[in-house]
Amino acid sequence: MQEQRLETALDFLRKPPAKAVGEYEYNNLGYVIAGSAIEGILTKDMGESFAWEDAMERYVFTQLSSDTAGMTWGFGPPQAGVQGHRGALGSSLFVSAVGTAESADNPAALGPAGTLHASLLAHAQLSREYLLEDSMLVPPHVRQKLWAPYPETGGHSDYAMGWGVRRSDTYGTYYSHSGSNTMWLSDIRILPEYGLVVIINSNQVSDKTFAAHQDVLVTVLNYYRGISSKSD
Repeated sequence: MQEQRLETALDFLRKPPAKAVGEYEYNNLGYVIAGSAIEGILTKDMGESFAWEDAMERYVFTQLSSDTAGMTWGFGPPQAGVQGHRGALGSSLFVSAVGTAESADNPAALGPAGTLHASLLAHAQLSREYLLEDSMLVPPHVRQKLWAPYPETGGHSDYAMGWGVRRSDTYGTYYSHSGSNTMWLSDIRILPEYGLVVIINSNQVSDKTFAAHQDVLVTVLNYYRGISSKSD
């Protein structure tokens, strides 16, 4: 797998950029390149083959390990519980479960770009680390690096390392990401000024799904604003 990722990264890097240097372009292969770099560094340091999946287990999820029910994560399609769904016959009106085989997710070589799955509780506990000043997993200097918008000439970028940077008169500066493997959709918002993380997941992707996520997000934020403004 590491060889496949390295070759994928090298093949992409050999090509000229699609846009002028410095212009923004989202590309999942950027994450594959980062994952392959992690594999190369750790393999050299460890003196043995070390995959991106191993790094995530050792340096991220074992730091969150808990006996709490519902703290689950893995790679590839979830093997239990709710399944992802995909439109049938090219239509979002007819959807069917995709099962648990390899075809129910992206190819494993693209793992750093999104084959990791986590329960809501695991995702929430990981995201909570971004709000803790004493976090050992995401210390302040790391958080600042990940949330720093990429500088753009003549303006202020609204994209950092995997995070959309948004500014609101109501919520201050907050951070967002949306991800999909075409069978699942996950949205996250982190609002530091409110000490709040909102995660919304769906097991299919369509225009209605995006709209429903937005409705849920607005409802949650309005509710939270209401209870947080009460003196009691």
